[in-house]
Amino acid sequence: MKLGSADAADRTHDRRLSVDRFDTDGFAPSERHEAWANRHWPAVGMLFRSQPVGAFFNHAMTFHLGAIVITRSHMAAQRYARRSIDIRRDDCDGLLIPVTLAGVQRGDTPQRPVATKRGEMSLIDLTLPEEHESSASHTVLLAVPRVQAERAGIDVRALHGVCVPAPATRMFRRHLFEMCRLATQLTQSQAETLEMTTIDLLTVALAMHGTRCTLTPRSIETAQGIAVRDFIARDLSSPDLSVAKLMGAIGISRTALYRLFEQDGGVQAHIRQQRLARVRNDLATADPRARIADIAARWGFDDPAYFSRVFRQRFGMTPREYRHGGGSRE
Repeated sequence: MKLGSADAADRTHDRRLSVDRFDTDGFAPSERHEAWANRHWPAVGMLFRSQPVGAFFNHAMTFHLGAIVITRSHMAAQRYARRSIDIRRDDCDGLLIPVTLAGVQRGDTPQRPVATKRGEMSLIDLTLPEEHESSASHTVLLAVPRVQAERAGIDVRALHGVCVPAPATRMFRRHLFEMCRLATQLTQSQAETLEMTTIDLLTVALAMHGTRCTLTPRSIETAQGIAVRDFIARDLSSPDLSVAKLMGAIGISRTALYRLFEQDGGVQAHIRQQRLARVRNDLATADPRARIADIAARWGFDDPAYFSRVFRQRFGMTPREYRHGGGSRE
């Protein structure tokens, strides 16, 4: 391969992720539904016959994580139908997963009724018929190619119309929300890495619901890593945050826990770095009359001398120097 070709490929890989936005506010009210419905793939409007219930609006962002398409959408109430003629016409083959953040959906498939509310998700095989009605809603929709879903052990046809309750989708929802929030900051290479993380967390959500699918060691480790980091972030100010507490809360072995944080220098090193980051943020934003020792203690540093030493090791200055303008306020 020529060096020029490799350089061009690297530049493409490091480009910012492309995010497509659509907003009906730019159309006359009478044109909004047609403008939404006539968009080309990966817009989902082309997949369904749809009829608005009341005034129509849609505000959406769409991006790709590798072969996966993710759309975050604020949508008016509508009736949707995907029939055999539509399936033959568009020839779309894959798994569509609406994750409901607000609103309700009710409908039917040949296999089972469909009903979801806030926090829940459903699974739609795009080669099978489906009808549903949705209230005004806020959703994140995933479109996963069939070959990729089935490679991950997901039986797309058997799961048509299956609904997954909120407790099982919690980790998956948080991941999707963060992907949407950070989409404009991601590079193409980062998006491709996150593609497999997204599939792993999807299979974990399905398995938690009792749906038959194959959990790989990688998908289990991905879910454990996110669960542990989430618990640490929520419990960071607790003085009894420890390896033992994490093991009991997450149900993870000491060996697996240490493996997850090997690149961070261990669990305690990760906790210390997160606490130092919180202290640094508070030093930049808190009331200047607040004592540095009190701010540090709030995040688990009860020994002022130890805290000052590790803060200087991490940020190259003392906490007092940082507070008085020596540090970045990014």
